[in-house]
Amino acid sequence: MAAAVILSQTIGLAAQEQSQSSRYDDCMRQANENPAEALNTALLWQESGGGAPARHCEAVSLFNIAEYSEAAARFELIAGDIRVGHGMPKIVGVAQAADANMFASMLSQAAQAWLFAGELDRAHDAASRALSVVDKGSSVHIEILLDRAQIAAADEDFELALEDIEAALLYDSDNLMALMFHAAANRALGRYSDAKKSIDHAFSIDTKNPSILLERANIAYMLGDKKSAQADLLIILRDYPDSHAAPSARMNLERMALKNID
Repeated sequence: MAAAVILSQTIGLAAQEQSQSSRYDDCMRQANENPAEALNTALLWQESGGGAPARHCEAVSLFNIAEYSEAAARFELIAGDIRVGHGMPKIVGVAQAADANMFASMLSQAAQAWLFAGELDRAHDAASRALSVVDKGSSVHIEILLDRAQIAAADEDFELALEDIEAALLYDSDNLMALMFHAAANRALGRYSDAKKSIDHAFSIDTKNPSILLERANIAYMLGDKKSAQADLLIILRDYPDSHAAPSARMNLERMALKNID
């Protein structure tokens, strides 16, 4: 999570005055590897004055044990507090308030958690507040635009999703995630020609990405090119059997085989 990196850097600056940097890194590592245990670690740390770093570790732990609403609420509270320096590490005795990127990244994590909780309106609101404070065209801005597009897509509002995706592509025309989202959204809207242009652009940048191959296969199938679709699906199963795209590739091939029997 982007906010974790930024918060860790901030804590690192204060490490000589408050030795929290390694403790935060350890807690965050634990939050990803053993979140239930990390939750206890974070709560104990808070009792001893761990402040925002300990609270952030708690929120990430909650997210990783699928307590999405609880995590989202905590991310939002932390965002508000760190913006004014509450609970932040001190440098030369002065608490360091979060900058715009850190504040936005924390809100972005809230948006992701609300999305997983199925609270799409709250997710969209958190992402929009995050976008309002960051520099347009920055990497954080582009990342949050794509996060908000995912929220719109989850609500099956693909036109709205495309607005954010295309805004991201204006700043970074070669952004692979944006190109894949653009292809998928256009495919969902039945705009297969536009979808193909985007996925072909993505493939020209990365020819060994199984997710790109899967999307290209989906689009080829919708365009009636079953041979190309099958070829890409077989490549995924042969070369990337352990990828996230492999189960979908296998299922799609099975469906194609059944339709051929019919």
